[in-house]
Amino acid sequence: MRPLDIARDLDGLGRLIAASFPGELARRGMDIQDELRTLRRLIPVVRTLGRVSEEFRHLLDGVVWEDDGRIVGSVVIQRNGTGVDHWYIGAVAVHPDYRRQGIARRLLTQAIEHARRHGAKVCILDVRVDNAPAYSLYRSLGFVPYDGTSQFKLAEFGEIKGLGLPAPYRLRPMRLREWRVLYRLAQAEAPAEVQEFLPVREADYRVTPLQRLTLPLLTWLQGVATHRYVVEHKGKPVAAMRLSAQCRDKGIHRLKWWFDPAHRQALAEPLLVRALKILANYPRRNLIVTVRTRFQDLTELLQRYGFEEIERMHKLGLKLQE
Repeated sequence: MRPLDIARDLDGLGRLIAASFPGELARRGMDIQDELRTLRRLIPVVRTLGRVSEEFRHLLDGVVWEDDGRIVGSVVIQRNGTGVDHWYIGAVAVHPDYRRQGIARRLLTQAIEHARRHGAKVCILDVRVDNAPAYSLYRSLGFVPYDGTSQFKLAEFGEIKGLGLPAPYRLRPMRLREWRVLYRLAQAEAPAEVQEFLPVREADYRVTPLQRLTLPLLTWLQGVATHRYVVEHKGKPVAAMRLSAQCRDKGIHRLKWWFDPAHRQALAEPLLVRALKILANYPRRNLIVTVRTRFQDLTELLQRYGFEEIERMHKLGLKLQE
């Protein structure tokens, strides 16, 4: 077991993920080699920014398990948002030939301790609801479920009929500096029990001046065009949308929504139609949308437009003791 060196370990990490999650990659329509090429372009920029600014540090941390020079286990852990106290765990993978040997538990324990040493108070992760071994492992380490999401994919884009915003709503582009709009909408739509366990914080959404300068470069390196919109009702922001459109022939499109609950039913379909019309100008790739499982109205809307549910996830959190 040793720390992840993302530049040196990238190819080995890619092979491990391809062997560990073939079904998940296929369902999303992701090309792991293309993802690796994109990450390879990002690494020098992120490392350079990390040398000059704390907010770009600890974005590529992790731990790997190596056997005879081959990476057979991994955990990636990174700061979540601009604060130092919330960290996200991902890429928890063990090669099928090495499972049931305690490797994942040791990697996770080491990753959590790494986050704790750097100021973490909470670690969060996502797990498929049908992945019983992983779910059991996380619960045994003290993680508890606090939210749930469903991921949907649209592969075939049919004819998109016009559907504008009803009066008196107004749609306009949103700037990066308006991050407080997303923060307030996220607060408004988060269920009470989610807020009780893990309150929505400004640090999760804050976009600093340095980030405003560098995010366009980072998205360009990923081959992504980002479209941001906010919907106002009598001058008050009540919904927002971020569409990450893949400009290359590989990769996937992603759509993210935020709604004031009182306006979600009126705005969800017009915003979806706007996103689909924008994507008509880009390569035909899978569109991925993730929504809270409990928002049944959004689930029904997506299914009506031909989306299929590909994964259902639980969000788990671990609060670290002082």
